[in-house]
Amino acid sequence: MKRTLLIILVCLAAASLFALTMMHKKSKGIVVMELFTSQGCNSCPSAEKVLGNYVNKKDEQIIPIAFHVDYWNRLGWKDSLSDHQYSVRQAYYDAHYLHAGIYTPQLIVNGEKEMIGSEYDRVSKAVADELAELPITTIDIKNVAVENGLVKVEYNIDGTITNSSLNAVLIQDKTTTNVRAGENNGAILVSYNVARGLITDVAKTDGAIAVQLPSSIDTKELSVVLFTQNMATGKITGAVKKGL
Repeated sequence: MKRTLLIILVCLAAASLFALTMMHKKSKGIVVMELFTSQGCNSCPSAEKVLGNYVNKKDEQIIPIAFHVDYWNRLGWKDSLSDHQYSVRQAYYDAHYLHAGIYTPQLIVNGEKEMIGSEYDRVSKAVADELAELPITTIDIKNVAVENGLVKVEYNIDGTITNSSLNAVLIQDKTTTNVRAGENNGAILVSYNVARGLITDVAKTDGAIAVQLPSSIDTKELSVVLFTQNMATGKITGAVKKGL
């Protein structure tokens, strides 16, 4: 009888410890790091290294993304990773939320804090502060399928999604580029978690969203990131990443 009671107590203690561990895991914040960068900007490589350091931490709660803007392309080197929609996204942040000007390398953390992406101490503090906050939404990716040149993602969202958008970003793990002109002429630049497609929709409790699949990229190099964002404040309220 005593032995049975001891076993029960041990099992209960183990179950309690597991529950506390899971609660602690769920209580950790989510951080989306959006770096607006360009291969044509000579101050951007140092910021991309900082972003790469966070990628290499492999912390599921921290999701770095490099958005290569196109407004540097007229200054001597066309960034092969750039897309005009990323420049539009950065301009929208400036016009509606942050009012800090448009520049590279600009890092925006969870849609509400901006800084120079190479300022490691400021970046580290911003990330730590956001990790200490509970996310408002929890996003579950139920299925990812590649069909007819599209990456289709089925999802479920728990939490508050009133006045929220859902952003889906395809990211490429790592790229290496030999730059042959412009401010970084002669440099071999490495970029991490490079955005290769972006779509924004209204957030729903259950739904699906599709992003155009870029050509000539092995799907093994790609992941999809979903994050909810308050349209009134710009704050990112939840996020998740899943490999293809």
